[in-house]
Amino acid sequence: MVDFFELNGVSPEDNLGETITSLKRQITKRSNAVIAIIKNIEKMHHRPTTAILQSLFEETAQIEKEGEDGFDFGTPALITENEELAYYRKEYYNTREAYRDLGEETKGLLKKIKYVRNNFGMGHYRLNATEADLKRLQQKLDHVHHYNTTETGR
Repeated sequence: MVDFFELNGVSPEDNLGETITSLKRQITKRSNAVIAIIKNIEKMHHRPTTAILQSLFEETAQIEKEGEDGFDFGTPALITENEELAYYRKEYYNTREAYRDLGEETKGLLKKIKYVRNNFGMGHYRLNATEADLKRLQQKLDHVHHYNTTETGR
């Protein structure tokens, strides 16, 4: 018994304080407190964050599935070579006729131009046309230049 006191550096007059079982109980209480704190952090912080991330991943997966289904173009309708040729031939003739009409309008406009000689300087040209004539010509110009995109939907 004396060896125990000498080996541990304890004298018989010293107060050892609490017993070993009380120290063990105190350590267990502190360990339980640390475990409770960790569980609380997990419950309050990690689980909601994990749930939010999980729901985002599920929504993204759902959107991707919907996106794949939404881009179904189906099978294209096949047309024969003769149908395609007839379509382009018709468009060619329509465009050619529109340009021919525009040329006629331009010739009519040029016929309305008169040369006016000035007594004190150079002469100039005067256009004898109404505003309605010019607007009609402008509309035809717009129609010819945008014919393929507005008329045929291409």
